[in-house]
Amino acid sequence: MTRKQYLELPRKDWHTKKQYTAIIVVPTYEIHDSGFRLMALVGCGDDNKPYEIAATCDDICWDTPEGYMAMDCDMFPDNIIRFHSIAGCVFEIGESLSSTHIRLIPKKGLLPNDYFKKL
Repeated sequence: MTRKQYLELPRKDWHTKKQYTAIIVVPTYEIHDSGFRLMALVGCGDDNKPYEIAATCDDICWDTPEGYMAMDCDMFPDNIIRFHSIAGCVFEIGESLSSTHIRLIPKKGLLPNDYFKKL
């Protein structure tokens, strides 16, 4: 997908919490009042396909429980970055604020570092 196609996706309600299998960070090239650039956080569904714009922010605050920080990051053209969990976690995004929190949630039955015990 192109940056323009990502930015044309539907937007979730700003105050609704939702979980996603991956998060794609897309630059909007707009400037926030703080002077920083805005990012669109695109949530992916169970099929790992882009579903909707979950939030627009200039700051991402990661909330990760101890032992579950097993994420992978991919870079696409146009400075687009995809975060996904290599340990079987999901990403929860709540309110779309200037500083948006992304919470990493382990799937049921997953224990800390289970992924690394397989290696």
